Amino acid sequence: MWDLIIANSKICDGSGRDIYTADIAIQGERIAAIGSLLGKAKATIDASGLVVTPGLIDAHSHADCLLTLPAEKQAECLRGKLYQGVSTIIIGNCGLGIAPCLTEQVATQLTALNAWMAPEGFAVTPKTFDTFLQTIQNAEPPLNVAALVAHGAIRASVLGLAARSATSSELDRMKGLLQDALQAGALGLSSGLIYPPGMYAPPDELQQLAKIIASSNKIYTSHIRGSSETLPQAVNELLELARTSGARVHHSHNEAVGRRYWPQINKTLATYERASDEGIRISFDVFPYPMAATMMTAIYPPWALEGGPQALLQRLKSNQQRQAIKEAIETTPSRWDSWKGRGWPHNLVKATGWESIYIGYVKRNKQFEGISISELASLTCKDPFDAISDLMLEEDATISMLIYEISGDETERSYLDALVEHPLSMICSDAEDYGRGLPHPAAYGAFARVLRRSRLSFEQAVHKMTARTAATFGIKDRGLISSGMYADIALFDQTNIEDTATVRNPRSLASGLKYLLINGQLTISNGEYRQIKGKVLRC
Repeated sequence: MWDLIIANSKICDGSGRDIYTADIAIQGERIAAIGSLLGKAKATIDASGLVVTPGLIDAHSHADCLLTLPAEKQAECLRGKLYQGVSTIIIGNCGLGIAPCLTEQVATQLTALNAWMAPEGFAVTPKTFDTFLQTIQNAEPPLNVAALVAHGAIRASVLGLAARSATSSELDRMKGLLQDALQAGALGLSSGLIYPPGMYAPPDELQQLAKIIASSNKIYTSHIRGSSETLPQAVNELLELARTSGARVHHSHNEAVGRRYWPQINKTLATYERASDEGIRISFDVFPYPMAATMMTAIYPPWALEGGPQALLQRLKSNQQRQAIKEAIETTPSRWDSWKGRGWPHNLVKATGWESIYIGYVKRNKQFEGISISELASLTCKDPFDAISDLMLEEDATISMLIYEISGDETERSYLDALVEHPLSMICSDAEDYGRGLPHPAAYGAFARVLRRSRLSFEQAVHKMTARTAATFGIKDRGLISSGMYADIALFDQTNIEDTATVRNPRSLASGLKYLLINGQLTISNGEYRQIKGKVLRC
C-alpha cells in the first residue's frame, strides 16, 4: 500500500518535455511509481485540473543567518518561498557567509558584514563549516537547504578584513578551510568581488582555490567584479578562471547595473555562448526584476571598507576622510584591477544615481524606509552623500537597500527578458524576508512571476527552476518527477499563478499553489500550511 497517490496528475516533470497525464505514488520520502496506479493508498490527492511539478529550487538565497534561528522564525520568514512551491534553497552566495569562522574576532567581523541579511539581534559565533550545517539541521528548517562555502568567510578566517593579497602560507590555510568545507558537503565555493573581503582578492588567489573545486567536481560561483563599467573585464575574469582551473563556473545574478550599461547584456551573453562552444562549463542565474537588494555599504569605495563596516564609520567621522570618500564616489572611474590600489570596480552611485538607490531597512529611523537617497537628502536638507553617511552613523552601518536600473526598468524589459530566456540561465530570487524593514518582493514573487509573466513555455520555466538547477549545482535525486527521486512536489492551479508582492507591499503571498510536498511530507495542503522538517543536503 502506497503512503500517498497523487491521482489524475498533469505532470510537468522538470526535464522540459511536454506535460503528460499519470498518477504518482509516494512511499516514504520518495516517488515510488508513476503510471496508471490502481493500487490502494493511505491517502489520495485528486490533482484534476492541477499541474504537478518538482519542488522548485532557489539557486540564490541569502538565508544563512536566518536558518540558525528557531524553526518558527524560519517558517515565518520563508513562507513567501514556500507558497511559490520552493522546496530547496541554496545559501552561501556572493562570497557572503558565516562559516567557517574560527575565532571570536572573526565572528565580530562576520556579524558586521552580514548584519544586513540577518534578523535583528543576530550574531555570528565561531563554527566550522561542518558544525554550521549541523546547526541548520538541528534548527529544523521548513525546507531543504544546500550550501556553498563563502570565500569571504574563508578569507576573513585567515586574513581578517585586510586589503592585501594572501601570503603563500595564508593561501595554504585558505585551501585547507575550503577542502574541509567541501568534505563536509558544500556544493562549491562562492565569491563576492564587490564586497569586502572578496574585493581585495586578486585573480590568482581565486584561481588557486578554484583548482580545488575542479578536482572535487564541484562549482565556483561569483558575484563578479563589477556589473557596469567593468562588466566585460569581470566576465573575462570569470572565464579565465574557468580556463586556468578547469572548474565549472557560474555567474551569480547576471545583470547590468545602470541604464547606459544595459546593452552590454547582449555582449555578455554572446561571450558566454562562445565560451560554452569552446568547452567551458558556464551557467548563470537571474532574478526577474529590474531592481536588486544588497547592503548600503556597497556604495562606498573599497579602501574605505578595509577593516569592515565599523572602520568605515570611523572614517566617516573624520572630516578629511569623509571628504576623500565623497570625492571618490563623485569622481573615481571604475577599474577592474581594483585589488592593486585605490581603484574601484563598481561605483553604484555613478552607475545609477542617488535617485535610484532606496533604503530598505533601518533599525531606528523607520520613517526613512522605502525612500530614495535623493528623497532622504531633501528631507534632511543635506546633499545625498552626507544624508546617507550621517544615517549610516546613526544606524551603526546596518542599512539594506533596493537599487533600481538593474538590466532594465518597468518600460524596457528586453534585456531582462533575454537573461531569463537564455539557455544558460536559471531562475533565482536573490531575496529574503528577515522579518524587518522592506524585503525585496522577489522573496515572495520571483518564481510565480516567471511562471506567469515570462515568454517561456511553462515546461521551460519549470526546467529552469528545477532539473537545470539541480544538475548545475550537483544536487542529486531532486529536480525531476521520476521514480526513485525524492518526493519534492508542487501542485499548481496554473491559471491562477500570480505574483502579488510589490515594493510597497512586499509580503503579499503569490497565488496558485495548492499543495507542496517536501521529502514526501505535505507542508501546504489546499493552501493551508503545516510545518515539517526539511533536510540539509550535503553534496
